[in-house]
Amino acid sequence: MPNMTLSLPVWLTVFTTLLLLPPGEAPGQRDGLRIQPGSDATTIALQWVTGRFRMPVTCIRKDGSRIELEEALVIRPAPEHGGNTTLKATFFGIDAANVSRCYNLVTPRIPDRRGILYLTFRSHERPDLGIKDFQRRLREGALHYPIRAGQLRERGFGEEKQQSRTIKFSRRGINLIIRPIHHGSDADKLLSRYTEGKPALRQARRFELEIQGPDEFGYRGYFIEDPEWRR
Repeated sequence: MPNMTLSLPVWLTVFTTLLLLPPGEAPGQRDGLRIQPGSDATTIALQWVTGRFRMPVTCIRKDGSRIELEEALVIRPAPEHGGNTTLKATFFGIDAANVSRCYNLVTPRIPDRRGILYLTFRSHERPDLGIKDFQRRLREGALHYPIRAGQLRERGFGEEKQQSRTIKFSRRGINLIIRPIHHGSDADKLLSRYTEGKPALRQARRFELEIQGPDEFGYRGYFIEDPEWRR
């Protein structure tokens, strides 16, 4: 098992190590995760993405000046919407006025996207296979969270300001996909803004988030957890 984790990206290695702690041994306070013995893969996967996450964004004002902002995403349990296997993902968009364009190191043009999506995770739901099932998903390089319902409103800046639309997620087969961020990639460099000079944050959860569809909608973001947010 140790040889397997050596080839995984950093956040996968950290989390796999966390899952392999002996029964009764508490995980480190740094990770803030509490995986109970006997948890199935669905429980583990839902807990893994619970938290507040942020992505750096730079916006250019109409006078040519720049302002450094962030796009925030909060994911938390939503038992009021489908039971204990549902998460509520709230996209807070970019709070910027009088700007002509927003971008970052990875994405040249970022619109304002905000709304709520309800997510789940499918697995065998067998506590005896939970850790092994989840580790297998990690090795495959992507975690798929089916979107049960919700909608996002997308609005451009500057000349694209009037190009707004609302995307409704009402049909099956659309996932929120989470992938690891690899060391040395542009996304890794983008998120280093939050970790430079802060060694304790090197193990923070970081991921690439992708949604494809419906109605030719595409979303891609690069997020790191906010350690100041308490679940």
